[in-house]
Amino acid sequence: MISIFLQPLKQKLTIAPMQEARKQPTTKLAALSRVIRRLSAQAIPRLEEQFGFVLEQLCEAAQAPWGCVHLADDEHRVLVMVAKLGMPGPWGRLWSRIPIDSYLPPALAYKRAEVVALAGEAAPQGLEAVECAPVLGARVAIGTLGVLWPEGEPPADDPERAELLIAMGELVGMAIEQAGLVAELSRRLEEVSRLNRRLEELSITDGLTGLYNRRYLEVRLEEEVHRARRLGHPLSLIMADIDHFKRLNDMLGHQAGDEALRRFARWLREGVRRVDVVGRYGGEEFLAALVDCALDDAIKVAEKIRARVERESRSGPFEEIGGFTVSMGVAELAPGQEAKDLVAAADRALYQAKAQGRNRVVAARD
Repeated sequence: MISIFLQPLKQKLTIAPMQEARKQPTTKLAALSRVIRRLSAQAIPRLEEQFGFVLEQLCEAAQAPWGCVHLADDEHRVLVMVAKLGMPGPWGRLWSRIPIDSYLPPALAYKRAEVVALAGEAAPQGLEAVECAPVLGARVAIGTLGVLWPEGEPPADDPERAELLIAMGELVGMAIEQAGLVAELSRRLEEVSRLNRRLEELSITDGLTGLYNRRYLEVRLEEEVHRARRLGHPLSLIMADIDHFKRLNDMLGHQAGDEALRRFARWLREGVRRVDVVGRYGGEEFLAALVDCALDDAIKVAEKIRARVERESRSGPFEEIGGFTVSMGVAELAPGQEAKDLVAAADRALYQAKAQGRNRVVAARD
C-alpha cells in the first residue's frame, strides 16, 4: 500500500534541487511521511479521523492557522465541508456548503483541478490569503483541500506550499480510491450534507416563527446595505410590532401569544417578495428589508400587511378580544447611512406610530 501512495509523489518530492533540499527543514517531507503511514495503516479508515489528521499535518507544514476539506456532492452541485481545523464558527458555517458554480477558492480548485491561491485584495473578504488544491480520485477531482490565513495574519513566502497541497490532495484521493470507499463516501456525503443543512437552519432561524433570527438578520441587513450602495438601488426597511402584545398574553395565555407571533410571521413573509429579507428582531418585533424598493412603495407594502392583520386576526383564538393589530415604521436607506442607522430610523417611525394611536404605518421622511 505504501509503495502505491509513494509512486505518484516521486516527481513532486524531487522538484527542488538537492542542495536546496539540504537547506530546507524536513517539515513538509515529515508531514507527508506521517500522512502516508496513517492512510496506509487501515484497510478501511474512518474518513473523519483521517481527514482531521491530514489537516493537522498540512496546516503545521504549511504554517497555516486554518484548514478545511471539502468533498463534492455532484447531485446537488455543492462542495460539502467534511473536516475543518481552526476555523471559527461563522467561517465554518459560511464554508459548510459551497456551490460548485461559485467563485470561492474551493469551487475554483475543484472545477479547474489545479491549485488556486489568492492573497491580499484578491482573497475573499475577511481573509489575508487562501490556497486550495483538488482531491483527486482516479485522476478526477472529487473534492478539495484548503489552507487559510485570517485577516491580519499574512502567510510566509513558501514556493513549495502548492506542491505540498497537491501531494496531500492526491494522497487523500488515493486513500479513498484504494479503500474502495466510493459508495461509503457518497452515503456519508449525503449524511453530512443533511446535518449541515439542519445545523445551518438552526443557527440562523427563530425556532417559533421560522423566520431569520436577530443575529442572522443583522448580518443579512449589512449585506443588503452594501449591495444597495454598490448598485445604486433603493433599500427600505419595515419595523413592525404587535400592538398590546402583553395584554394579549395576559388575557388569552402564552399559547395564544405564540400563535399570534406565528400568524403575523406568516402574513409578513407572504406580504413581501422572495428576495426580501424577513426576520424576528426580538419579542414581538419584526423586520423586513425590501430590496430595490423605494420608500413610497414600501409604505404600500406595509399598509397591505397591516390591513390583513387587522382583518384576518379576528378568527380563533382571538375572537373574544376582536383580533389584534400591528404598528409599523418604514424608512429608506439614505446616503451615508449604515445598517444600524436604517434600523434606528425605522424604529423612530415605529415609535411615532405607537404614539399616534397604534394600528398604523408611519414613514421616516427626514
